[in-house]
Amino acid sequence: MDSTFLSAFLQNVLMSVGVTAAVSLIGVAVALIKKLWAEAKAAQPDVFAEIERVAMMVVDAAEQAGINTIIEDKKKYALDLAEKFLAAQGIVVDLDIVAAAIEAAVKAMKDDGLDRQSLKSKRLAAKK
Repeated sequence: MDSTFLSAFLQNVLMSVGVTAAVSLIGVAVALIKKLWAEAKAAQPDVFAEIERVAMMVVDAAEQAGINTIIEDKKKYALDLAEKFLAAQGIVVDLDIVAAAIEAAVKAMKDDGLDRQSLKSKRLAAKK
């Protein structure tokens, strides 16, 4: 048997199995994260409700600051602002949780049609 053929065959088999395995692992990871988030939220509903409220507030502030070109990196600004605001309330939480809440708030705003950055782009395009 030709070693080139065998090598190509094994490479194709491994690529097929590897992609399938990677997709499966990502699905498992997402399900685990959702489960952990739900469990943490159920254990401390008041804290997580406050984190979600703060996330919406700082995303709105970051969008406004980005529109007015006050800041460059909206995500970093929102994360810093949320961390300071939560710390002032005595809520100490992992920044990954806050970042996830901010991402969810951004998605919720976009789903609600409140993507202010696209509105700014439309206004700028209309002026040209």
